[in-house]
Amino acid sequence: MTITYCDVTKKPIDRASNTYSWETKERRYDTIKTKDLSPEGMKKLEKEVFDEMDKSRTFNFMEYKKILAQKLEKLTQ
Repeated sequence: MTITYCDVTKKPIDRASNTYSWETKERRYDTIKTKDLSPEGMKKLEKEVFDEMDKSRTFNFMEYKKILAQKLEKLTQ
């Protein structure tokens, strides 16, 4: 059995699954740029990104991608 750890929270993801369904939503993990994120870690990353994006009046997808990469790097150090 392989144990998957969240790169943001550094905690193991209990019975980790990358299958998207309602039954697995609490133990599902996402992978962004080789980093595995638990639902808790993903919420933390999204909060950081959206707090930064909230400073602008318009949404720019390229800016979102840049900020996402920066925050992901910061949170997984």
